[in-house]
Amino acid sequence: MFDVPFVHKNIEETLDINKAVNEISEHCKTLKLPNPWAKQSHVITSIAAGGEDAWQSEDILKACMPVIKEYIDQAIGLNVKLNCHMWYNIYNEGFNQEQHNHITVGNIASGVVYLSMPEKSTATTFINPNTLFLNSTEYKEELKYYTPKVRKGDVIIFPPWLEHRVDKQFDIKNTRITVAFNISNSENE
Repeated sequence: MFDVPFVHKNIEETLDINKAVNEISEHCKTLKLPNPWAKQSHVITSIAAGGEDAWQSEDILKACMPVIKEYIDQAIGLNVKLNCHMWYNIYNEGFNQEQHNHITVGNIASGVVYLSMPEKSTATTFINPNTLFLNSTEYKEELKYYTPKVRKGDVIIFPPWLEHRVDKQFDIKNTRITVAFNISNSENE
């Protein structure tokens, strides 16, 4: 009854991942506020960066565009003008991110690109929107959450209202790096 639009593809062949990781590694050294939500998470992020501190990657957006269009066709079936707000997230050993969503006026899609996924690092965990129902029944715990198997170069597009989190990174030898983004209809802005 309530299918959640969700697209999961790999874009490694259309994106120079090493170049993107190097750009993020250099940019994060310039962040004035590398962790704007220290009480909720440990992630180093450019989400709060603005003005001259802002970060956006045209290469990543270009590589993601076919996947974004597939999601838009599947989810709303309209030809809309798209606007993208993008940021990176850096996770080291022990880092996590609290459960949240990307609901903001005008957002029609959200996404995550996995640029660096060291062995044992965790993907994004999505929370079933029917969790309240599942809590009141005897359904198994595994129906409440979905953690896709992802690898370097994967991109996932999902509804902005879909709750998700990143569990603590344990026993990872390298840094987990993702790029997150929100897609909005630029005709409404």
